Amino acid sequence: MRVCKKNVKKTILAISLFLACASFSGCFVGDLLDPKKKDYISAIELYEDGEYKKASERFAELGEYRDSEEIKNRSLYHYAGQRFADGDFDGAIAAYASIEGYRNSSKKKTEAENEKDYAAAVYMFDSGQHESAKEMFSALGGYRDSADYISWITYLQANELMDSDPDGAVDMLFSLRGHNEELTELINDILYGKANLYMDARLYEKALPIFETMEYKESAALYKICAKHIKYKNALAMYEAGETEAAYSEFLELGDFIDSIPYVFYIEAGKAADEQNFGEAAEKYLRISGGLFLDSKDLYEKYIYLYYDQQFQFGNRDLSKLPLLPLTDSENDAKWRQKRLADIKNAINAAEGLEDYYAGGGNPANPAEVTGFGIYVNERQNAYYVKDLTDKIIADLPAFFLADSPEKVRYVVNFPGSSEYFGTYDDGTFGYETKIAVTIKDAATGETIFSKDYAAYPESEVYYPASQKRDVYAVYNFFEAGGDGKSAYDEIFSELRNLFK
Repeated sequence: MRVCKKNVKKTILAISLFLACASFSGCFVGDLLDPKKKDYISAIELYEDGEYKKASERFAELGEYRDSEEIKNRSLYHYAGQRFADGDFDGAIAAYASIEGYRNSSKKKTEAENEKDYAAAVYMFDSGQHESAKEMFSALGGYRDSADYISWITYLQANELMDSDPDGAVDMLFSLRGHNEELTELINDILYGKANLYMDARLYEKALPIFETMEYKESAALYKICAKHIKYKNALAMYEAGETEAAYSEFLELGDFIDSIPYVFYIEAGKAADEQNFGEAAEKYLRISGGLFLDSKDLYEKYIYLYYDQQFQFGNRDLSKLPLLPLTDSENDAKWRQKRLADIKNAINAAEGLEDYYAGGGNPANPAEVTGFGIYVNERQNAYYVKDLTDKIIADLPAFFLADSPEKVRYVVNFPGSSEYFGTYDDGTFGYETKIAVTIKDAATGETIFSKDYAAYPESEVYYPASQKRDVYAVYNFFEAGGDGKSAYDEIFSELRNLFK
């Protein structure tokens, strides 16, 4: 047989009430039929059945009958819990408010209010009303996962702002990092990409703080690059503002970053020039990217010529390194040579003993030494046949003689020669005619300045055995007179002199 638990409860409650009544003197069994008791029992049954709202109303009608007031409050408390569980937050709030002070009703009422606002904020978030949702989540003061929602909303808003206000978007994303792992990973990826875009746009000051606070991909290396770019930019600003010493220190610390080293040399060259160390200045300007950095080519040419002018003023007449100056063009070279023509002429005249070299008188027998300027006599091509000529040039024009190589000069004199048989002497030995082709070429342009063929014969008819041919050649007068009555030597010498008029 199956027993209904509800009926058992009712029976137990009725017996309890009967026994309670019987324990009082003067109590009669008829008291069980008292209407309030009956209503009380009915209210208890509603309470037991979970009909808390109805039970509370019945207990309210009973007033102060027995423990009706306490059970009414208990019924409303449970009813409020039902409303809360069903999502009827307004009902729960009203129920808790009606029993304020009972148990933790005030706390439960606040919880219901928060849950109501939380549910509304979630709905706004889901429907895309992000700003309103964010305000409601913020008002909830950290209730449940409101902080998470605020972070995600901020993240979404930052993404929306990235095009119109990138700096503001970056600041917003910065504030969110570290909140949770998933969101931080997304933010780092966005910030890393944005910082790289800043670098591409040369906005290193904006990229630097992003890389500085990230341990993400190559952020550490990119941070160092940004820092160098900023330092380089500051160094340039200092240099352009005339703060040369401060800029020099910055460029020196940057080492080979971009063109910091050329700037170091450029500043050092300028210092040397200011101190009239023109040779050092020219050398440093030449070292800067082959003279192609800023105006270093022009400055090189300016100071190399000032250097050689300075050497003249100091009395240094060794010009062996002058003819082919790196980076100089023919126009500048010609101007400088023209400028120094008087010095060269004086040196030549002094070397020839024609006039005093030094102002106020000097000793022509001991002229200033002037060597290596402009002409190289290439005797090695035909050393034997032109020995007399080269010896004479060396003696007469020491200012033009260069003993090293044609790479250092502007003009090269060549004497290619050949000997041809022209007859037989009575003793059976052979006579020879020696032909000399004299050419003077501009080494810089390849242009032939002078060219003429000459013939050389023995001074007189000579008879000698074949074995002694060499001795006879040693006394040849190689150069015939020119058409204007000048000797071949005078003609060639005149051409050499004309090169510097």
